[in-house]
Amino acid sequence: MMGRGSGPVVRLAVVLVGVILGVVAMTGCRPGSGEEEAQEQGLRDSRDQTVTELTAALDTVTAGLPAQLRFSQGNYDTCRSDLRGATGYAYSVNGRLDLAVAPTRADLTRLAGLLTQAGFEAEVVDEATVRGTKDDLTLRLSRLDQEPAYLFSGGTDECFGIGRDRAGDYSVDKDPIQLG
Repeated sequence: MMGRGSGPVVRLAVVLVGVILGVVAMTGCRPGSGEEEAQEQGLRDSRDQTVTELTAALDTVTAGLPAQLRFSQGNYDTCRSDLRGATGYAYSVNGRLDLAVAPTRADLTRLAGLLTQAGFEAEVVDEATVRGTKDDLTLRLSRLDQEPAYLFSGGTDECFGIGRDRAGDYSVDKDPIQLG
C-alpha cells in the first residue's frame, strides 16, 4: 500500500502522462507515421514517373501514326482496402488518341513497332490491342471498332499504403499527359 502523502503525487503523475499523450496526439507523432509519409511520397514519385514515361511513349506513337491526343485522365486506384475503405493506392492513366482513319489489325504491328522505338517491349495481344512494358510500367492501346481512335491505359501494379486520413488528397488527375 501507498503511504499517506502519495495521493497528490499519483494525481500529478496521471495528469503529466495525460498531457504528454495529448501533445503526442496533436503533433501527429504516432507509430508508423513516417512510413505513411514515405508511402505517400512513393505514390507521388510513381505518378511522376508514370506520366513522364507514358508521355514519351505517346509522343513517339502520335508522331509515327500520326495521331492526336484527345484527352488523358490520371486515377489513383484503390489497390488495397479493409472494411472501412481504401488503404492503398496505385496511379494509372487512361485516355484517347484520335487518328485520321480507323486503324486495322495490320496497323497494330506498326503500333507495336512504335512502342518498341519508345523503349518498350511490345506485343500484339489480340485483334484489337497492343501491350507495351518497360520495367514495371505497362501501356495498353486498343483500337475502337469502326472509329478512328485508340484508347490507352497505363500504369504500374505498385501499391502504396496511404492512410484514410490522406485519401481525400488523391482523386482524379485531369489531363496529366501533355504531348509535345
